[in-house]
Amino acid sequence: MRSLVKPFVVWSLVICLSAVLAAPGLAAERGEPLKDVSAGEMAVDLLVLRPLGVAATLVGGALCFLSIPFASAGGNQEVATRKLMVDPARFTFQRQLGDI
Repeated sequence: MRSLVKPFVVWSLVICLSAVLAAPGLAAERGEPLKDVSAGEMAVDLLVLRPLGVAATLVGGALCFLSIPFASAGGNQEVATRKLMVDPARFTFQRQLGDI
């Protein structure tokens, strides 16, 4: 059991550090004015939509991996990757909290 926990903790820290280091660059890149959102919208986004977005990103990543042979044969691998993995990741990680 201990041998499974250590890699999970290490990879979790790597992902968190990557997100923290990338966040300022992503925020500065948008160039859009920040919207005035209510605390209720932020709470719904944080407690409901963001966890669903993380789950959609993970499931979409798995489906994207499984679809590689079929999408490559059909010539739409980029579209499949964007729709299954990139769009849910952007929805989850690249928008203002409460921007529903």
